[in-house]
Amino acid sequence: MSNQAGINVSGLGDTVVTDIDAGDWIKVNGASFSKGASSVTIRVKSSKEAAIKICTGTATGTAIGYAEVPNTNGSFKEITVPVDSISGSQNICFIFSDTMEVDWWQFS
Repeated sequence: MSNQAGINVSGLGDTVVTDIDAGDWIKVNGASFSKGASSVTIRVKSSKEAAIKICTGTATGTAIGYAEVPNTNGSFKEITVPVDSISGSQNICFIFSDTMEVDWWQFS
């Protein structure tokens, strides 16, 4: 993560993005998609339904996908969703609609 708004990070080495609320976001600069990507898997925990908007560029950039996050009852769950085809080197932003925690994400 290169930039963020409103979140905290918990742990050393194996970290979790915590204290996420509506409107918070994280950004990754220069992610390499040399083999392209058409989906993303996010390991997330939420006590209510929420969503994650995935954009290129900035938090207000072009949306390439949305992940609906169910109530996971306090346990982490992997969610895989399609994204618009992406390639090259891209800045990626995850924008959150409500309270949740994110363990990791992986594009494929």
